[in-house]
Amino acid sequence: SSPGAIDSSTEDDADEKSVCRIKDEIGSLRNKLANSSGFQSFQTLFASACEEQRIVTDMRFVCLGLGSPIAHPDARLQLAVLLELIASTAAGDAPSSPSCYDPIFSASDKALLRALGCTCAARADVPASGAAILFMPHCYREIFEAALAPRWNEESLLRTVIIGNSFKSFVDRMTRRDVEVARRER
Repeated sequence: SSPGAIDSSTEDDADEKSVCRIKDEIGSLRNKLANSSGFQSFQTLFASACEEQRIVTDMRFVCLGLGSPIAHPDARLQLAVLLELIASTAAGDAPSSPSCYDPIFSASDKALLRALGCTCAARADVPASGAAILFMPHCYREIFEAALAPRWNEESLLRTVIIGNSFKSFVDRMTRRDVEVARRER
């Protein structure tokens, strides 16, 4: 390209070859998961949590903080877990389409997510009511707080299942000052 020429492509343009290759990789990961005793145990725990919360139909999956599945193998595995979990709960029905949001998603990430049947949200949109499965594989405490804020009533919280970091780890990392601030905010 000549100096001063305008390049119409951007770093964010979807790379179709990468999207196809990673979509196939996620399909392979899902097949491995489906036959894994560890994943089957996870499915059982998830089903128990849903039954306990009386969430057996109309599950709305929201995925926040996944990271870039195009760039990171961990995000690919986590996406495969989410998709396989959704497929396992469909019980003959068409699986629900998870709403996914991470501010770092590139155009290729979004193309991959759409190719896998996901909805790419414009922001971290968590439904205020109804049953919700929040898949937040490695989010910070502040993101959990923001995600739970619209659901902060007994009825909605009782119809919420969270798959993510241990809340105990957040408490363990809080400083004495954090605890004092949290107490004052109550």
